Amino acid sequence: MHLPEHIIFSVTTDRIVLLVSSNQQQLKTKRIMISTNSKTAKLLIIDDDFANAEMLRSFFEFCDYKQIRIINDPRLAIDAFKSYLPDLILLDLAMPFVSGFEILETLNSLVPEDEYLPVFILTADVTEISNSKALQLGASEYMLKPVNLKDLLCKVQVHLNRRFSN
Repeated sequence: MHLPEHIIFSVTTDRIVLLVSSNQQQLKTKRIMISTNSKTAKLLIIDDDFANAEMLRSFFEFCDYKQIRIINDPRLAIDAFKSYLPDLILLDLAMPFVSGFEILETLNSLVPEDEYLPVFILTADVTEISNSKALQLGASEYMLKPVNLKDLLCKVQVHLNRRFSN
């Protein structure tokens, strides 16, 4: 698996531009091969920061993921989870009204024990306490912002393969 080494998103209020450090011919040959299950996987992004959420959506669309839903108001996260039934969740911790920790706690009560639902924490919180708490509450990954997109994609694919192999 090989991604272009430098992927940069430029986010403005009216558009998102993807810049890759290779020419268009190289870009076409470096697109990632994603399994059919991954292409049909439902991703749910819960982040109160609109720009962060849109950057993630654009990145995953670039990588051929088609079913991506964004929730910017964490108070709507659980209802979105119940109606959308995602295969993977990307969750911020520090949000107004409802924290990522509270969402993780609620997800624990909703997801059957025999079902594997990967939840990735994407946060600027560098504290060991938050990292440990998130993992204890069932988070699959704890990644610091700014997230290395190449690492994120690799981890997403590994966890989706695990989900779909169950």
